[in-house]
Amino acid sequence: VLLTFYRNNILHMFALPSLVMAAAFAHKNLTKTALLSLVGQLYPMLKREFFMYFSNEEVVTYIEELVVYLKSTGMLVQNGKYLAAVEPSSREFHSAWLLSRSMQETWQRYAVVLSVLESEKIIGRAQLERQSTGIAERLSSLFGMHSPEFYDKNVLATFVNALRENKHVHSREDGSLEFSESSLVLKQAIMPLVWPEIVQHLERL
Repeated sequence: VLLTFYRNNILHMFALPSLVMAAAFAHKNLTKTALLSLVGQLYPMLKREFFMYFSNEEVVTYIEELVVYLKSTGMLVQNGKYLAAVEPSSREFHSAWLLSRSMQETWQRYAVVLSVLESEKIIGRAQLERQSTGIAERLSSLFGMHSPEFYDKNVLATFVNALRENKHVHSREDGSLEFSESSLVLKQAIMPLVWPEIVQHLERL
């Protein structure tokens, strides 16, 4: 319990800055409008998992202030109307890259669940959580991810709850979950944030 508490509080601080930097690395032509749209898609998931307190309106203000701050540190740069990660030759690159990676296991875990949903189309909740846990454990072994939360059933269940609460999946009368257009849109938003080798592995499901 204490480990989960400390994990949530540490990631609480880094979740949104990491998302901004991950988006900057993933998208070469990232406008502030596109960034805010991405945050709008993912924040309800993060809020549920990490007990974050911003309202949907407050998080927009926070992200706008965060962009200004990250530009002042040199980790984020403005190229015309586009936001971009700092160039690899810059002394701030290492810090920017580390920040962008700090939520990588979260994006991977989300991608696993959504990939299973897309593959099965209709699946019982218990089966979804079981299959997702198995794939996460396999990825952990293959790619050396040592955080036990990566394949923790309770953490995966929290994301499944968030998908249902935000209507990213259809709940059928028999209790099973159905992949939907909203599921696909969310998956398409998450996949660019995930390491390419993980994406390739998930595409083979």
